[in-house]
Amino acid sequence: MEFEVVEAKKWKEAGFDPYEAKKWKDFGFEVEIAREWKRVVDEPSEVTEWIDKMLTPSQARRWKEAGFRAEEADKLLNAGIECEKAKELKEKKIDLNRIIEKNRNSLEKSSKKIHKAIFPLLVGILHILTFFPILNVVLLRQGQNSILLNNAMLPLAILIMVALLGAFVGKRFKQHKNFYTVLLLTIYSTFLLLNASLFLVLSKIDAAEVIAGLFLYPIVAISLAKVSSVEKRDEEEKNKALIRWLKIYSVLFTLLIATGYGLLSIVFNSSSLEVFRNNIVMFHFFRLFVYLTYLFVCAGFVSFIVKALSDEK
Repeated sequence: MEFEVVEAKKWKEAGFDPYEAKKWKDFGFEVEIAREWKRVVDEPSEVTEWIDKMLTPSQARRWKEAGFRAEEADKLLNAGIECEKAKELKEKKIDLNRIIEKNRNSLEKSSKKIHKAIFPLLVGILHILTFFPILNVVLLRQGQNSILLNNAMLPLAILIMVALLGAFVGKRFKQHKNFYTVLLLTIYSTFLLLNASLFLVLSKIDAAEVIAGLFLYPIVAISLAKVSSVEKRDEEEKNKALIRWLKIYSVLFTLLIATGYGLLSIVFNSSSLEVFRNNIVMFHFFRLFVYLTYLFVCAGFVSFIVKALSDEK
């Protein structure tokens, strides 16, 4: 690979001879980045393992000077042990693998406690964020004053959904047991938003719809919590169980929601059975089709995410 005059000058000023410069450039490194990593490793091929562990050149240099490889540094960081502490333990000839296992178990227990504490709260928040816009539409269509601006809280619900997904897809978080729970919670919040959209778009909106949603949404949340609590020793088995349970619950609760909407429409509406047969049945069959399609798309999305994460390991 040939160098332009200006580029060759930059590599030379950075302390690279022509052979080294070509080698680092062939690996796709710019001059400044190559100079930073050259302080850490001798060969550009060694950089990949540090980058894969999401460590910066300065972090990698500290770990390497302390006598740790990239894989060891990653395990220690995941166990909550920083470089200085790891170096101190190593100098004392303490079994680091035992410390890692002990800290990992402690982190998992803490993560499980936090998960149990925040999961109902997050479900409640997402439920409220979706329920109020629906109620507003009902009140507005009945000629009453809305309790909040129409759809005012939907953008906030979307932000929470995106934030949850973005935060927990990170490599550090995916090693905790609550990763799949939060991923499912994200799917659940998306499900709520879809319901809100359907209520806004479709013409048949009444109090029965709101009451049905109020009672059925928590049931879906509890079910997803149950799915997320599936524990398998083998990660592949756990992933398969997760997808299997998600698909089963998708079908069961789609049927439950469709049935619930239909029954509550009969109970709370003054319309006759003739109107129900001519109008509402077709309406709920259409909704059932939409839910089935959407929930299986969600199941496919989760399958894709789980497979992608499994392939990374």
